[in-house]
Amino acid sequence: MGIHSGTPYYDCSKEFVSSVNSILKGYTSGEILLDAPFIDWNKEMIIQYCKDNDVPLDITYSCENGQEPPCGKCLSCLDRRFL
Repeated sequence: MGIHSGTPYYDCSKEFVSSVNSILKGYTSGEILLDAPFIDWNKEMIIQYCKDNDVPLDITYSCENGQEPPCGKCLSCLDRRFL
């Protein structure tokens, strides 16, 4: 999962990942786990990683309002100004 640090949302926290993994371990005997490799990275670190590794950011989507095209006003859309 691509969640990262620097957001105020519970579902973007280490506690969330830990809670989900506890549930998944119980239901799947540990065969399925939620991985969040960017949990300690901020948005700028992720953007730099993507640029350094030619990840096509222009095809990614982030809009908390779920609008198409993105609303341009929510926190996720405002973060994308740095792209």
